[in-house]
Amino acid sequence: MDEPLIQPASISVDIAKPLRAFYLHDQRIMPWSSTRIIGPITIEATSGDFFYGPENWQVQKVEFYIDNTLKATMTTEPYSWNW
Repeated sequence: MDEPLIQPASISVDIAKPLRAFYLHDQRIMPWSSTRIIGPITIEATSGDFFYGPENWQVQKVEFYIDNTLKATMTTEPYSWNW
């Protein structure tokens, strides 16, 4: 009898930085109602891996897009990109 294929419901990737705050040259200055950035910033993403059945389901890559244009692809943690 074949075992059923077990798939994760989803694998999540969240933006860890920048958050809703005012940033000046990659430093969080103060909370803000929306994200405001002056100067360069490091974009950081975190992932949640799911463990189902006999296999571990893990994020294989994180892609960073600006205005629908691919800017960077990271395949190892930490998932970060300097913009």
